[in-house]
Amino acid sequence: MKYPKQHAIILIFLFFIQCKTIENIINPIYVTAGVESISALFYSREPRDQNFFNDLITATPVAQQNNKYESHSYANAERAFLTIGSIPQRPWKDFGFMRYFAYKFTLESPRLFRGTLVNYPDSGIQTNDILTAYLLDKQGPNATFSQRIDYTYYDTRGFAILYAGYFENPNWFIGLGAGAGLSSYSLQLVENFRVISDAKNRYRTIYNTSLIYGYKVGKFFDDSILEDTFLYVEFTNEFLFLNPVVANVQTSTGTNADSLYLSMQYARLGIIKEIDLIQKKPKQETL
Repeated sequence: MKYPKQHAIILIFLFFIQCKTIENIINPIYVTAGVESISALFYSREPRDQNFFNDLITATPVAQQNNKYESHSYANAERAFLTIGSIPQRPWKDFGFMRYFAYKFTLESPRLFRGTLVNYPDSGIQTNDILTAYLLDKQGPNATFSQRIDYTYYDTRGFAILYAGYFENPNWFIGLGAGAGLSSYSLQLVENFRVISDAKNRYRTIYNTSLIYGYKVGKFFDDSILEDTFLYVEFTNEFLFLNPVVANVQTSTGTNADSLYLSMQYARLGIIKEIDLIQKKPKQETL
């Protein structure tokens, strides 16, 4: 997948909107660290043309069309995380209602997931009986006979979030916003100790909504390393069915498999620490 220009423009605009010099860009930075609980979900979705003909046959209401999907894997994980970026910024806080808007950017540490896809790209059971084939398609086979493919997913992500509802005072902040960014990922699928798909260094755009709350615990530790430190919680939910991951596999009949999608929801608890990369020397008075 090529780097999408429109999203690059958005990220660059959000990143440089307040920056006037190189020093403004790189200083200060904010490092966040803590623990997170992640839910990773793999889905497949029928192609739109296939949905169209199925909807005609089954008389599916328009409101339910193009929303058919099948879950293949659901996994929870708790782990440590580390990000580099910023806390929500408000360069326009003096412009009326714009003071309730803020933005931040984040570059996340790499993440690794391992699990098993069930009934992907299909059940793996072949039959010439029309009724059996129909029932397998609608209900799926017994779990004992389901096709299973092991996956290894690795990614790094960077994105920007625009908060459309943001409130703060010197000791706390809270914001609700939507984000867009880019994920660099690799996905390997293995069946019976044989690699059937190996996508490396691919890119996909990501979209999410985020709720964040931070409290300045550094006020209790003046003149210490914990000064300018926030304790924060964050809840993030990714949108489904916008950009599939690359999985070059075929069904048991030799046709191309339905697109495979990945969505993540996570909750984080950690600290935000401001780090000055450039220490300004105090001005010396001249006699």
